[in-house]
Amino acid sequence: MYTHCPECSTYFRITAEQLRAAQGKVRCSNCETVFSALETLEETLPAGQVSANEDQNTTPAKETAKKEKKSKKSKKDKRVKTAGHGKGFIKALFSILLTLILITGFLAQFAYFQRNDLVAKYPVLLPYFEQACGLAHMECDFSLRKDYSKLSLEHKDIRVHPKVKKSLLINGNLMNQANFVQPYPIVTLTFTDSQDKVVARRGFTPTEYLSNPAQAEAGLSPRESALLVLEVLDPGPDATNFTFDFH
Repeated sequence: MYTHCPECSTYFRITAEQLRAAQGKVRCSNCETVFSALETLEETLPAGQVSANEDQNTTPAKETAKKEKKSKKSKKDKRVKTAGHGKGFIKALFSILLTLILITGFLAQFAYFQRNDLVAKYPVLLPYFEQACGLAHMECDFSLRKDYSKLSLEHKDIRVHPKVKKSLLINGNLMNQANFVQPYPIVTLTFTDSQDKVVARRGFTPTEYLSNPAQAEAGLSPRESALLVLEVLDPGPDATNFTFDFH
């Protein structure tokens, strides 16, 4: 059997199965016109006419509609998948950023509360801590860690002061045996007699016993020593011993 498009007059071969499947409606692939094949149905091909290949030129209308619907659905699914991938990427990126922010916050808190120990162990960090506190408008106290049991006074030397009458000149090396920076202590000098009774006692601040008072701000570095110089009045002949304490 044959039918032809009422718009472009193109003839096609068509089978009964195709007509039933499309309920008589077909689409011309030459001009895309949907028409009723039953209205132009002929048993034989008219003389002088050529039948176009129905696989290329006619398709049942319902089948075409299904293909178009399937194509639209496929495109929609692709858009949904693409959108889903985009949302997943943004979610993953947000999670990574949130994790980094939390880690940074934790490290910042740890550094703030451990600042004195960190500065004591790594003095080079002090200017960075001071800058960070300034930017954050925070008051940060950088008091150095103390363990004066790790301090010792070595190579002590006491003699009559060469320039000041009735005075003594005492030298020594203040050594920091700790593995961290310590603040310079107050050095207390005590004179005792032969019965271990106190004859005289005096405390000296770092600015009084250091030749360069600016050293006091930096602290005494680990395993380092500083020259200590004391000028004191002569306590008299009863003073036979002297000791140093650090506070």
